Amino acid sequence: MAEFDAPAMLDFILESTGREKLTYIGHSTGNTQMFYNFTRPNKKFFTSRVNLFVALAPVTRVQNIKPWFFRWLASETDWIKWATDTFGWYEIFGFYANERSRLVCGVTPSVCTNLEGMFLTSDPKYEDPDRFEVYMGHIPGGTSLKAYEHISQNLNSGLFQLYDYKNPAKNTQEYGRL
Repeated sequence: MAEFDAPAMLDFILESTGREKLTYIGHSTGNTQMFYNFTRPNKKFFTSRVNLFVALAPVTRVQNIKPWFFRWLASETDWIKWATDTFGWYEIFGFYANERSRLVCGVTPSVCTNLEGMFLTSDPKYEDPDRFEVYMGHIPGGTSLKAYEHISQNLNSGLFQLYDYKNPAKNTQEYGRL
């Protein structure tokens, strides 16, 4: 996402608006993309197009993630990668998962309360009943399996690092170093 989507997004916005620069307001992993790009050799591409970067809820370290479900997913990365490669799946929790959760939440809201505990928090002091339907309309949110694997690598290592191809030659090819 950082390497291809962010540059395409910036160029699309600038071309559509006729502006030379923009203010980038990111949230969560949208910030991760910009942190990545502002530290890469191609950072001039971004500094020449972004006049201000506002990071809302920036994600660089994920070792404090509390929901047990994410910790379990991170611990099962190798098995999940094997299964998804075997079946040719490239997305996790995508469109169909969102549609199913909306259907289930409409019929049995208690199931969604449990989903909220898996994906957000099980601590009632952080729950906002007025926003619950909005949250559940986006949970589970889909992502590419490579993004999931990258987040799992960062969670398991406790670091904010580039995606590890687990192959020194491939890492060198992609990043110019190990």
